[in-house]
Amino acid sequence: MMNRKFTYKVKKKLLFLFTLLLVIVIYQRVLKRTYHETSNYFFHSSKNINQERIKDSILSLKDKVEQIEEALGEDDFDENFIQQEILEFLSNKSKENVVEITNLKKTHIVKEKEYTLVTTFFTLKGSYNSLIKIMYEVEREFKKSKLNSVGFYKKKNHSLKREELHAELLFQNFKSN
Repeated sequence: MMNRKFTYKVKKKLLFLFTLLLVIVIYQRVLKRTYHETSNYFFHSSKNINQERIKDSILSLKDKVEQIEEALGEDDFDENFIQQEILEFLSNKSKENVVEITNLKKTHIVKEKEYTLVTTFFTLKGSYNSLIKIMYEVEREFKKSKLNSVGFYKKKNHSLKREELHAELLFQNFKSN
């Protein structure tokens, strides 16, 4: 009986209204919460990924700092005695390798606000193999300073009437103030 009271037009409108109401209720109850939880999940997962990236970048920075510190030499040194320590090491190694220390220049110290740079020059004389061997030993065993540069040159010894091979070694130390 009820069916006869409503026309098809009214029934369509009621069905449309009921469907619209049902969609709104479903959105409010289910979809809104699902969307909220999904966005929460993606936010937290991206946060975790960012934390992992930060952790990885911190570890890589620590590795780089260790490499730089290793390349710069020992940080805790006394700039007044570093030349004597290098000289002692070189003189011990020169006896083993038949190398002669021919020149020792004054230590050059540069002090800035944030760091101190100490540069020391030594000149050695010997055969090519013995000079290379002593440089290798300096690089491997001497940790208080770093061998920064090496220059080879020949010098004619007029009294012996022959050329001698010399190597000029430049040591540098870097210290934060």
